[in-house]
Amino acid sequence: MIADETIKQEASSDAVYNRGLRYFRNGYILSLKKSEDGLYYAGTVRGSGNVQYDVSVELTNDGSNIERCDCSCPAFWDYPGACKHVVALLKAIQFDQARTARTRMEIQRYKRGKQLLELFTQQAEKNAMPVEKLHLVPSLVTIYDGATITNGLQMRIGADRMYVVKSIKSLMQAASEGSQIVFGKGLQIDFGNRIQVFDDELSKGLWKLLLDAYDDEESVNTHSDLFPASYGYGYYKVHSSTIYSRRIMKLSRPRLERFLDIVGDNGIKYVVNDTVEDIYVKKGLPPIEVKVGAEKNGGILTMENAVSPLTDDYGIVYCDGVIYRVPEK
Repeated sequence: MIADETIKQEASSDAVYNRGLRYFRNGYILSLKKSEDGLYYAGTVRGSGNVQYDVSVELTNDGSNIERCDCSCPAFWDYPGACKHVVALLKAIQFDQARTARTRMEIQRYKRGKQLLELFTQQAEKNAMPVEKLHLVPSLVTIYDGATITNGLQMRIGADRMYVVKSIKSLMQAASEGSQIVFGKGLQIDFGNRIQVFDDELSKGLWKLLLDAYDDEESVNTHSDLFPASYGYGYYKVHSSTIYSRRIMKLSRPRLERFLDIVGDNGIKYVVNDTVEDIYVKKGLPPIEVKVGAEKNGGILTMENAVSPLTDDYGIVYCDGVIYRVPEK
Protein backbone atom coordinates (compact mmCIF):
# COMPACT_ATOMS: atom_id res chain seq x y z
CA MET A 1 0.00 0.00 0.00
CA ILE A 2 1.20 3.52 -0.75
CA ALA A 3 2.49 5.17 2.42
CA ASP A 4 1.74 8.76 3.43
CA GLU A 5 5.46 9.54 3.29
CA THR A 6 5.62 8.36 -0.33
CA ILE A 7 2.77 10.70 -1.30
CA LYS A 8 4.40 13.61 0.56
CA GLN A 9 7.69 13.03 -1.27
CA GLU A 10 5.88 12.94 -4.60
CA ALA A 11 4.11 16.27 -3.94
CA SER A 12 5.82 19.41 -5.23
CA SER A 13 5.62 20.96 -1.74
CA ASP A 14 4.10 20.50 1.72
CA ALA A 15 1.48 23.11 0.87
CA VAL A 16 0.48 21.19 -2.26
CA TYR A 17 0.25 17.96 -0.25
CA ASN A 18 -2.05 19.62 2.32
CA ARG A 19 -4.27 21.09 -0.41
CA GLY A 20 -4.50 17.71 -2.14
CA LEU A 21 -5.38 16.06 1.14
CA ARG A 22 -8.11 18.66 1.66
CA TYR A 23 -9.44 18.04 -1.86
CA PHE A 24 -9.59 14.32 -1.11
CA ARG A 25 -11.42 14.81 2.19
CA ASN A 26 -13.88 17.32 0.76
CA GLY A 27 -15.12 15.05 -2.01
CA TYR A 28 -13.32 16.53 -5.00
CA ILE A 29 -12.72 13.08 -6.52
CA LEU A 30 -15.63 12.75 -8.92
CA SER A 31 -14.74 9.35 -10.39
CA LEU A 32 -12.11 6.65 -10.03
CA LYS A 33 -11.36 3.57 -12.12
CA LYS A 34 -8.56 1.05 -11.89
CA SER A 35 -7.03 -1.68 -14.01
CA GLU A 36 -7.65 -5.33 -13.26
CA ASP A 37 -4.21 -5.73 -11.68
CA GLY A 38 -4.73 -2.64 -9.49
CA LEU A 39 -1.59 -0.91 -10.75
CA TYR A 40 -3.18 1.77 -12.96
CA TYR A 41 -5.76 4.30 -11.77
CA ALA A 42 -7.56 7.03 -13.67
CA GLY A 43 -10.03 9.55 -12.32
CA THR A 44 -11.59 12.99 -12.50
CA VAL A 45 -10.78 15.56 -9.82
CA ARG A 46 -12.60 18.85 -9.31
CA GLY A 47 -10.29 21.83 -9.12
CA SER A 48 -10.69 25.51 -8.38
CA GLY A 49 -13.74 27.13 -9.89
CA ASN A 50 -15.37 23.73 -10.44
CA VAL A 51 -13.03 22.96 -13.33
CA GLN A 52 -12.53 19.21 -13.77
CA TYR A 53 -9.13 17.63 -14.46
CA ASP A 54 -8.22 14.18 -15.73
CA VAL A 55 -5.67 12.47 -13.49
CA SER A 56 -3.90 9.13 -13.88
CA VAL A 57 -1.39 7.21 -11.77
CA GLU A 58 0.66 4.11 -12.56
CA LEU A 59 2.12 2.14 -9.65
CA THR A 60 5.13 -0.14 -9.37
CA ASN A 61 4.55 -3.91 -9.43
CA ASP A 62 4.27 -4.14 -5.65
CA GLY A 63 1.77 -1.25 -5.54
CA SER A 64 3.76 0.70 -2.94
CA ASN A 65 5.42 3.34 -5.14
CA ILE A 66 4.53 5.65 -8.01
CA GLU A 67 5.87 4.72 -11.45
CA ARG A 68 4.41 7.78 -13.14
CA CYS A 69 1.55 10.24 -12.78
CA ASP A 70 -0.23 12.70 -15.03
CA CYS A 71 -2.75 15.56 -14.70
CA SER A 72 -4.39 17.82 -17.26
CA CYS A 73 -4.08 20.93 -15.03
CA PRO A 74 -1.56 23.69 -15.95
CA ALA A 75 0.30 23.45 -12.64
CA PHE A 76 1.34 19.85 -13.31
CA TRP A 77 3.45 21.02 -16.25
CA ASP A 78 4.70 24.25 -14.68
CA TYR A 79 6.11 22.84 -11.42
CA PRO A 80 8.20 19.80 -10.49
CA GLY A 81 6.48 17.09 -8.48
CA ALA A 82 2.84 16.10 -8.19
CA CYS A 83 0.08 18.70 -8.16
CA LYS A 84 -2.76 18.78 -5.61
CA HIS A 85 -5.07 16.85 -7.95
CA VAL A 86 -2.57 13.98 -8.20
CA VAL A 87 -2.15 14.04 -4.41
CA ALA A 88 -5.93 13.78 -3.97
CA LEU A 89 -6.07 10.81 -6.31
CA LEU A 90 -3.14 9.14 -4.53
CA LYS A 91 -5.01 9.40 -1.22
CA ALA A 92 -8.05 7.77 -2.86
CA ILE A 93 -5.78 5.00 -4.19
CA GLN A 94 -4.39 4.53 -0.69
CA PHE A 95 -7.89 4.03 0.69
CA ASP A 96 -8.85 1.70 -2.16
CA GLN A 97 -5.76 -0.42 -1.44
CA ALA A 98 -6.68 -0.58 2.24
CA ARG A 99 -10.23 -1.61 1.40
CA THR A 100 -8.99 -4.23 -1.07
CA ALA A 101 -6.62 -5.65 1.54
CA ARG A 102 -9.51 -5.84 3.99
CA THR A 103 -11.65 -7.66 1.39
CA ARG A 104 -8.88 -10.19 0.81
CA MET A 105 -8.65 -10.78 4.55
CA GLU A 106 -12.40 -11.32 4.72
CA ILE A 107 -12.24 -13.81 1.85
CA GLN A 108 -9.48 -15.72 3.62
CA ARG A 109 -11.49 -15.64 6.84
CA TYR A 110 -14.56 -16.88 4.97
CA LYS A 111 -12.58 -19.77 3.46
CA ARG A 112 -11.13 -20.70 6.84
CA GLY A 113 -14.57 -20.46 8.41
CA LYS A 114 -16.04 -22.68 5.70
CA GLN A 115 -13.31 -25.26 6.29
CA LEU A 116 -13.93 -25.15 10.03
CA LEU A 117 -17.67 -25.52 9.48
CA GLU A 118 -17.06 -28.61 7.35
CA LEU A 119 -14.83 -30.07 10.07
CA PHE A 120 -17.41 -29.30 12.76
CA THR A 121 -20.12 -30.89 10.62
CA GLN A 122 -18.06 -34.04 10.17
CA GLN A 123 -17.32 -34.14 13.89
CA ALA A 124 -20.99 -33.68 14.69
CA GLU A 125 -21.86 -36.63 12.50
CA LYS A 126 -19.26 -38.77 14.29
CA ASN A 127 -20.04 -37.71 17.85
CA ALA A 128 -23.72 -36.84 17.46
CA MET A 129 -22.96 -33.20 18.25
CA PRO A 130 -26.29 -31.33 18.40
CA VAL A 131 -27.14 -29.28 15.32
CA GLU A 132 -29.31 -26.27 16.02
CA LYS A 133 -31.76 -25.52 13.20
CA LEU A 134 -32.78 -21.88 13.16
CA HIS A 135 -35.09 -19.64 11.17
CA LEU A 136 -35.01 -15.92 10.46
CA VAL A 137 -38.22 -13.94 9.98
CA PRO A 138 -37.77 -10.38 8.65
CA SER A 139 -39.85 -7.25 8.92
CA LEU A 140 -39.23 -4.40 6.51
CA VAL A 141 -39.39 -0.96 8.13
CA THR A 142 -39.86 2.39 6.40
CA ILE A 143 -39.53 5.64 8.34
CA TYR A 144 -40.63 8.97 6.87
CA ASP A 145 -39.01 12.00 8.48
CA GLY A 146 -39.92 15.03 6.46
CA ALA A 147 -38.35 14.58 3.03
CA THR A 148 -36.06 11.79 4.27
CA ILE A 149 -36.94 8.13 3.64
CA THR A 150 -35.13 5.47 5.70
CA ASN A 151 -35.58 1.74 5.11
CA GLY A 152 -34.39 -0.95 7.48
CA LEU A 153 -34.76 -4.51 8.71
CA GLN A 154 -36.02 -5.94 11.97
CA MET A 155 -35.46 -9.61 12.67
CA ARG A 156 -36.91 -12.48 14.68
CA ILE A 157 -34.88 -15.64 15.19
CA GLY A 158 -35.60 -19.03 16.64
CA ALA A 159 -36.53 -22.66 16.08
CA ASP A 160 -39.91 -23.67 17.51
CA ARG A 161 -40.44 -20.25 19.07
CA MET A 162 -39.35 -16.97 17.51
CA TYR A 163 -37.55 -14.25 19.48
CA VAL A 164 -37.14 -10.57 18.61
CA VAL A 165 -33.54 -9.65 17.79
CA LYS A 166 -33.14 -6.57 19.97
CA SER A 167 -29.70 -5.79 18.51
CA ILE A 168 -28.75 -7.11 15.07
CA LYS A 169 -25.24 -5.77 15.60
CA SER A 170 -24.79 -7.83 18.79
CA LEU A 171 -26.00 -10.94 16.96
CA MET A 172 -23.47 -10.44 14.17
CA GLN A 173 -20.67 -9.67 16.63
CA ALA A 174 -21.36 -12.96 18.42
CA ALA A 175 -21.32 -14.85 15.12
CA SER A 176 -18.06 -13.17 14.10
CA GLU A 177 -16.35 -13.78 17.45
CA GLY A 178 -17.74 -17.30 18.00
CA SER A 179 -19.34 -16.29 21.30
CA GLN A 180 -22.73 -16.83 22.94
CA ILE A 181 -25.79 -14.62 22.74
CA VAL A 182 -28.96 -15.06 24.83
CA PHE A 183 -32.46 -14.21 23.55
CA GLY A 184 -34.46 -15.77 26.36
CA LYS A 185 -34.79 -18.89 28.47
CA GLY A 186 -35.69 -20.89 25.39
CA LEU A 187 -32.95 -19.67 23.06
CA GLN A 188 -29.25 -19.32 23.75
CA ILE A 189 -27.11 -19.42 20.63
CA ASP A 190 -23.49 -20.50 21.16
CA PHE A 191 -21.57 -19.83 17.96
CA GLY A 192 -18.46 -21.42 19.48
CA ASN A 193 -19.68 -24.83 20.67
CA ARG A 194 -22.77 -25.61 18.61
CA ILE A 195 -23.53 -25.79 14.92
CA GLN A 196 -26.23 -23.42 13.71
CA VAL A 197 -28.02 -24.31 10.48
CA PHE A 198 -30.53 -22.16 8.64
CA ASP A 199 -32.47 -24.86 6.81
CA ASP A 200 -34.84 -22.74 4.70
CA GLU A 201 -33.80 -20.67 1.67
CA LEU A 202 -35.25 -17.40 2.98
CA SER A 203 -33.24 -17.67 6.23
CA LYS A 204 -30.07 -18.62 4.35
CA GLY A 205 -30.36 -15.59 2.08
CA LEU A 206 -31.12 -13.25 4.98
CA TRP A 207 -28.18 -14.56 7.02
CA LYS A 208 -25.81 -13.98 4.10
CA LEU A 209 -27.17 -10.43 3.74
CA LEU A 210 -26.58 -9.78 7.45
CA LEU A 211 -23.04 -11.21 7.29
CA ASP A 212 -22.09 -9.12 4.25
CA ALA A 213 -23.52 -5.93 5.76
CA TYR A 214 -21.62 -6.54 9.01
CA ASP A 215 -18.35 -7.22 7.16
CA ASP A 216 -18.77 -4.05 5.08
CA GLU A 217 -19.41 -1.96 8.19
CA GLU A 218 -16.42 -3.48 9.98
CA SER A 219 -14.24 -2.78 6.94
CA VAL A 220 -15.19 0.91 6.96
CA ASN A 221 -14.66 1.18 10.72
CA THR A 222 -11.29 -0.60 10.50
CA HIS A 223 -9.88 1.91 8.03
CA SER A 224 -11.73 5.05 9.14
CA ASP A 225 -8.76 5.98 11.34
CA LEU A 226 -6.91 6.89 8.15
CA PHE A 227 -9.29 9.81 7.65
CA PRO A 228 -11.18 12.17 9.99
CA ALA A 229 -14.58 10.64 10.75
CA SER A 230 -16.45 13.86 10.03
CA TYR A 231 -15.42 13.92 6.39
CA GLY A 232 -17.45 12.44 3.54
CA TYR A 233 -15.86 12.56 0.15
CA GLY A 234 -17.01 12.00 -3.43
CA TYR A 235 -16.12 8.51 -4.59
CA TYR A 236 -15.89 7.05 -1.09
CA LYS A 237 -17.90 7.63 2.04
CA VAL A 238 -16.03 7.21 5.32
CA HIS A 239 -18.19 8.05 8.30
CA SER A 240 -18.53 7.47 11.99
CA SER A 241 -22.24 6.60 11.86
CA THR A 242 -23.48 3.02 11.77
CA ILE A 243 -26.08 1.06 9.85
CA TYR A 244 -27.30 -0.32 13.17
CA SER A 245 -29.89 1.54 15.25
CA ARG A 246 -31.33 -0.49 18.13
CA ARG A 247 -33.42 -3.27 16.55
CA ILE A 248 -33.06 -1.91 13.01
CA MET A 249 -30.36 -2.50 10.43
CA LYS A 250 -30.61 0.30 7.89
CA LEU A 251 -30.79 -0.67 4.23
CA SER A 252 -29.09 1.28 1.48
CA ARG A 253 -30.76 1.20 -1.95
CA PRO A 254 -28.60 -1.74 -3.18
CA ARG A 255 -29.26 -3.72 0.02
CA LEU A 256 -32.99 -2.96 -0.20
CA GLU A 257 -32.99 -4.35 -3.75
CA ARG A 258 -31.06 -7.42 -2.57
CA PHE A 259 -33.47 -7.94 0.32
CA LEU A 260 -36.47 -7.85 -2.02
CA ASP A 261 -34.72 -10.38 -4.28
CA ILE A 262 -34.25 -12.68 -1.28
CA VAL A 263 -37.87 -12.30 -0.16
CA GLY A 264 -39.20 -13.22 -3.62
CA ASP A 265 -42.75 -14.57 -3.33
CA ASN A 266 -42.66 -14.87 0.46
CA GLY A 267 -45.01 -12.62 2.37
CA ILE A 268 -43.40 -10.39 5.01
CA LYS A 269 -44.33 -7.94 7.74
CA TYR A 270 -44.12 -4.28 6.74
CA VAL A 271 -43.82 -1.55 9.36
CA VAL A 272 -44.52 2.08 8.45
CA ASN A 273 -44.36 4.62 11.26
CA ASP A 274 -45.31 1.93 13.83
CA THR A 275 -48.18 0.50 11.71
CA VAL A 276 -47.70 -3.22 10.92
CA GLU A 277 -49.30 -5.22 8.11
CA ASP A 278 -48.69 -8.33 6.02
CA ILE A 279 -47.54 -7.57 2.48
CA TYR A 280 -45.90 -9.22 -0.50
CA VAL A 281 -43.53 -8.01 -3.21
CA LYS A 282 -44.39 -7.70 -6.88
CA LYS A 283 -42.65 -6.39 -10.00
CA GLY A 284 -44.66 -3.92 -12.04
CA LEU A 285 -46.65 -0.71 -11.79
CA PRO A 286 -49.12 -0.13 -8.94
CA PRO A 287 -52.78 0.20 -9.97
CA ILE A 288 -53.86 3.82 -9.73
CA GLU A 289 -57.54 4.34 -8.95
CA VAL A 290 -58.82 7.76 -9.89
CA LYS A 291 -62.29 9.12 -9.10
CA VAL A 292 -63.80 11.79 -11.34
CA GLY A 293 -66.10 14.20 -9.59
CA ALA A 294 -68.31 16.90 -11.01
CA GLU A 295 -67.67 20.57 -10.30
CA LYS A 296 -69.58 23.69 -11.27
CA ASN A 297 -67.25 24.65 -14.11
CA GLY A 298 -65.67 21.28 -14.85
CA GLY A 299 -64.48 18.24 -12.92
CA ILE A 300 -62.01 17.13 -10.30
CA LEU A 301 -59.75 14.06 -10.20
CA THR A 302 -59.17 12.34 -6.86
CA MET A 303 -56.70 9.48 -6.29
CA GLU A 304 -58.53 6.77 -4.37
CA ASN A 305 -55.48 4.71 -3.31
CA ALA A 306 -52.28 6.19 -1.90
CA VAL A 307 -48.87 5.34 -3.35
CA SER A 308 -45.96 5.73 -0.91
CA PRO A 309 -42.35 5.73 -2.12
CA LEU A 310 -39.63 3.64 -0.48
CA THR A 311 -37.00 5.35 -2.66
CA ASP A 312 -36.61 8.94 -3.78
CA ASP A 313 -36.99 8.03 -7.47
CA TYR A 314 -40.21 6.05 -6.89
CA GLY A 315 -38.45 2.95 -8.23
CA ILE A 316 -39.86 1.03 -5.24
CA VAL A 317 -43.30 2.00 -3.92
CA TYR A 318 -46.00 0.69 -1.58
CA CYS A 319 -49.67 0.54 -2.51
CA ASP A 320 -52.57 -1.41 -0.97
CA GLY A 321 -50.64 -4.18 0.75
CA VAL A 322 -48.06 -4.64 -2.01
CA ILE A 323 -44.52 -3.35 -2.52
CA TYR A 324 -44.04 -2.73 -6.22
CA ARG A 325 -40.65 -2.76 -7.92
CA VAL A 326 -41.32 -0.39 -10.79
CA PRO A 327 -39.45 -1.37 -14.00
CA GLU A 328 -37.15 1.20 -15.56
CA LYS A 329 -38.47 2.93 -18.65
